[in-house]
Amino acid sequence: MVYEVLAHEFDPLGVQGAEDALTCRILAARCRIGLGQHQRALGDLQRELAQLRAHHAPADTVVLEVRLQAGLLLRDVHRFAESVQELSSLYNDLVGKHGRDSALANQAREALIAIRRRPPGGRSI
Repeated sequence: MVYEVLAHEFDPLGVQGAEDALTCRILAARCRIGLGQHQRALGDLQRELAQLRAHHAPADTVVLEVRLQAGLLLRDVHRFAESVQELSSLYNDLVGKHGRDSALANQAREALIAIRRRPPGGRSI
């Protein structure tokens, strides 16, 4: 994938290329979602999220966006309990930073509502 190749190009630059490499790896994971490779995309985003958390503030917009994407992917791979846990925590953080009516908070809230409305034992939302 092109973004992975670019990330490898930035890696030798060390600290100077670290942010660009991270961005490329996140974009590669997002492309995997479009290709239907949700499980792999989730693993990739979770790895990148660990890196983001090590080097960015918890309320950093990129951290919040990647958390949202990971929470949605957890839902998409039917890991509903984990998805609810991540999205609930994220929703509180988003409301604290951006308010209840922010686009990201709305996405998290709507995903939580959809998960909770799925049929008992149902695997789809």
